[in-house]
Amino acid sequence: MKNQRNTTTQIQEEAVQILKTVLLLEKAYTPDYVQKIVTGDKRFPLRNINHEDLETFGSLEDVFFCRVICIFEYLIQTEMLEVKDPGFGSLAITEKGESWLTNPEKMEVDSSEVRQAWYQYELSIQLRKVRKDLAEDMSCESYELFTNHTLRQIVKHLPETMAELNQIP
Repeated sequence: MKNQRNTTTQIQEEAVQILKTVLLLEKAYTPDYVQKIVTGDKRFPLRNINHEDLETFGSLEDVFFCRVICIFEYLIQTEMLEVKDPGFGSLAITEKGESWLTNPEKMEVDSSEVRQAWYQYELSIQLRKVRKDLAEDMSCESYELFTNHTLRQIVKHLPETMAELNQIP
């Protein structure tokens, strides 16, 4: 039997860049949008061209996008970020997050906290595909069916009944 060790990883620098970006933005945006800023993703137009001028733009360009999204989830779980709009998942920094940002302490987490399991990644891809296909069939935008925030919550909670699915914003 393989010896399993608990491994930890430092996320302090990523957390600083994410929290700083959320603080610098003029309003609440979703994790997906903030992730595009911190990773410097220019494949899709930014909502505000000035966001490319933020000091944090591209600061996490070498970090895998799934890790960045997992760090968002961790920051929400630890109450450094809060979801302002459950329907869209728009984020705001909390007092706790602002306080930590003024004097960042070591942030070491279990490695499993900042990576998706293979089935979560696959499920995300499949749900996005189904959402895209349904949106095309219904002649509407994908986010009108359900947002990326909802998609992440489905993957995270894996509802087994319609009642459980209906509990997800």
